[in-house]
Order: sequence, then C-alpha cells, then structure tokens
Amino acid sequence: MASITVRDIPDPVKERFRARAKAHGRSMEAHLRKIIEEEANLAAGREETLEAIAAFARENAGWGGGKRWNRDDAYDHRSGVFDHEDETR
Repeated sequence: MASITVRDIPDPVKERFRARAKAHGRSMEAHLRKIIEEEANLAAGREETLEAIAAFARENAGWGGGKRWNRDDAYDHRSGVFDHEDETR
C-alpha cells in the first residue's frame, strides 16, 4: 500500500482533526484514510455518471426528430410545441 506524508499542518487544525477522528471512533490515520477513500470514490462516480450521460446523448441524438430545442421550446407553451392536449390524462 502507498503512504502519504502531510507536512506543515497547523497545530489547531491537527487538534480539530484529532477530535473529529475521535468522535467517529477512529484514529487520525484511519479517519484520513476513510476521507481519501470516499473522495476518490466520489470522483470515480462523477466520471461514470458523465460517461453515462455522454453515451445517452450519443445514442439518442435523433430523439427530438432533428429539431434543435431552445429555452422557449422547452418552457414556453406559446412556441406551438405544446399546443396539443395532454393525452396521458
């Protein structure tokens, strides 16, 4: 496993971190390891989400019938896009 050394942490910060780790029932090292692991997992999750969105966009590029939608089309009933009655009611 890899090791990381963190230098020049102000004493008050270290003491607050020690108190937070203790409140979570962990040593400072274990608490920092947990924080690093969670942050790395969040970053990986964001990348996976962005990749899924991009794939969806590529797969559904023609979904709008070739029409490019602008804000008025999406939000304003005056555009004519939403003039028909909602048939799902």
